[in-house]
Amino acid sequence: MEIIEGQPLTIECKVNSYPHPTQIKWRKKSDVTNDVISASSTLHINVMTRKDTGVYLCQVINSVGTGEKDIRIVVLYPPDLYIQYENYTQEEEERVLTCNANGVPEKYLFYEWEHKSDHGNHIRFLIGSQDGVLHLPTYNIKQMRYQDNGYYKCTVTNGITDSPPIFVADNSKEIFGEYQKAVSMHVNVYSNPKYTILDIVDHSGHYITAGKHIKIIKGYTSTTDMFHGTRIHLKGYKVTVNIERLTDEYLQDYTFRVKNEFGRSRHSITVRRASTPDIPLNVTTTLVRNDVRVEWVRNFNGGYRQCFFIEYRHEIGWKRVQSFNCTTEDIISWTIPNLHSNNIYMFRMFSRNRIGDSNRTEEIAVKIGSENNIIFYYAMVGSAPATLILVMAIGAFVRRLRRPKKNTSIQQDPSQNEPLEARPYGPYDEINEDEIIDNVAFNPDQETDVNSEYEQPVNFSTIKSESDSSRSSSNGESNEEDINENHTFTKDVCLNSYEHLTDERQPNSPYTTLTH
Repeated sequence: MEIIEGQPLTIECKVNSYPHPTQIKWRKKSDVTNDVISASSTLHINVMTRKDTGVYLCQVINSVGTGEKDIRIVVLYPPDLYIQYENYTQEEEERVLTCNANGVPEKYLFYEWEHKSDHGNHIRFLIGSQDGVLHLPTYNIKQMRYQDNGYYKCTVTNGITDSPPIFVADNSKEIFGEYQKAVSMHVNVYSNPKYTILDIVDHSGHYITAGKHIKIIKGYTSTTDMFHGTRIHLKGYKVTVNIERLTDEYLQDYTFRVKNEFGRSRHSITVRRASTPDIPLNVTTTLVRNDVRVEWVRNFNGGYRQCFFIEYRHEIGWKRVQSFNCTTEDIISWTIPNLHSNNIYMFRMFSRNRIGDSNRTEEIAVKIGSENNIIFYYAMVGSAPATLILVMAIGAFVRRLRRPKKNTSIQQDPSQNEPLEARPYGPYDEINEDEIIDNVAFNPDQETDVNSEYEQPVNFSTIKSESDSSRSSSNGESNEEDINENHTFTKDVCLNSYEHLTDERQPNSPYTTLTH
């Protein structure tokens, strides 16, 4: 009995005896230990290997005596190979490689040799002899023989294999195309040896052939697949079907069928019409001090890569921020930093691909907390000079509170009647302007003013802010490059401290240049 390696084996020993058997045992006669491998009339081996080749004995015992019968099992397996060669110099004209095979049965068919570079790139195919010997072509010019360097692959079969053509793991099951535009279907096949038959049929079973509006291209390719849990690169075959213009008749299922001498395989692809992306799902907001963290779940991208946009406002006019967090995870988040205190902001989202925009999500209202908490936060995490300035300012303010109250009838200090522009700047008088480090890096490419409910798709890299004044007056609003929630800017500490002590908004500060 012959069986291919890797397959299961089941054989049964049928008995005719009187009286009935008291024992039935299976042994492997070639086994040195001669142990019993089965104590029933059926012998079953889950996976046969080449080591399981041998003679198996069924032994039956009753009260009269013993009966025996044996069977020879031959396990067939594809050949193991090794190449016998020598390293040659360019002075030697005769260069020979020999492919030695060892398999069962010992009837071999040798295919073309493949010559590859040191980096695995295909160079050429070479024809050897039917006994596995390859003579490299002889060059009359010795200087050309260096091009024979590289790796040589020998391919042999003895008719034993369980490897029909394989559609590798990187093939898609569906593709998307724009209506009235060209679309292409690609499939990658691993087949050793090369497939002998390839055909393509539509959902009605009609053959797809090259014509005026359809082109079919076949060739070699480098592809990837999973071998025993490891992704490896393979030399395979690529089949491309180009549809010149996508119309309704081409929006259907297509099946690619390939066959080699060991079997056949198939792979189906569905062609769908691309669309704008679906609206982001489960949008939530979380307030962290004066930052708002927006979180959402990605939705169908319409067939093309999508990017996500967050829009927000606290008065009129929406500002837009593009999220670069386009990971493969389903749940995505982005943070809008440094929003103004004591304001209510409205947030909404949409997604965009090359075709257009999704619908906007419902608006979410978020109220930013009090300003005192923000100043304290800046003081705790700010730079050392800024912290010292704030402490000095608070100390001066406390000392003023502790002074004895004057009689209200006493005339007020004339200096208190001076205009704000003429007053000294208190704790800021001794600060050298060069000592203040400006950490603000506003990038207008990522934040825009939105004046309409819907805009046509534009180049993502050219989205600009429509108002320079909105940038200069919004020290607390920045783009995604300022997203670090632990950043504290020295100028913000100074300005916020001054506003707190004077109860004035937007003072004429000597550090005004820092906000531009």
